[in-house]
Formats: sequence, C-alpha cells, structure tokens
Amino acid sequence: QVNIGSKLTTSGIKADALRVQNSGNYKETTRAKSTNMIRACFTIMGNPIAKAGDKAIFMRIISPDGKVLSEGSPETFEKDGKSMEASIKRVVNYQKENMDLCIFYDVDSAIPSGDYIVKIYCEQKEIASTSFSLK
Repeated sequence: QVNIGSKLTTSGIKADALRVQNSGNYKETTRAKSTNMIRACFTIMGNPIAKAGDKAIFMRIISPDGKVLSEGSPETFEKDGKSMEASIKRVVNYQKENMDLCIFYDVDSAIPSGDYIVKIYCEQKEIASTSFSLK
C-alpha cells in the first residue's frame, strides 16, 4: 500500500521542439530541421507519503523510427529489472509539494520528421507520457 501511495504523479505534461535563436532566446517550432532542443514541462504533484529529497528524473524521447534520442553517452536506469536508455537525467529536490519542472534536451544532429513520444520516469516507474509531431 505504501509503495503504491508513495509513487510520484504528474499533471499537465507538454512536450515541444524549440529553435534556439542567435540572441539565446528560444521559440517553439514544428519543423524537424530547425529543432535545436526538445522541452518537456510538467508538474510533479505533492504527495505527503512520498519521501522528500533528491529524485532522479529520467526523460526518454522516442523518435519516429523507434530509437531513443541520446547524444554521446546515454543515461541508463532500471525499470522492472531491465536496464533502459534515457535521453537525459535531471536530479531535483522534491519536498512533498507541487513542483513545476521543465527538462531540456539538446539536439546536436539532424532528427527525422514524424511523431515523437516523450516518457518521464522516476524511481523505476513511468510517471508521465506525451507526444508531439514534427514536419
């Protein structure tokens, strides 16, 4: 019961592609060839049963060809006894209260157009999932 109740939950997940401008600002884009970054924003809901402290949040970005986007050395994590590849890892300090969070993934090489799936994991559990499309 406590294991189930202490699982972190999220709401309002949104993922999109960004184009970084020369000024350093960024703008949403729907084109694969102008994508420099992928962003996922969501709220981790407050949970009085969950343990407070540092939590490793993993983001997997699955491209239209079914591969996980990861530049260089990918992050790995455990889920159901299997090692899984993540696009990026972010450690946050969770204090049992609602927490708004955005995770940014730098796109260094050209990515294909199509539908992308973004999944968020924490403590070996999937806590959020969404998708977006690029032309």
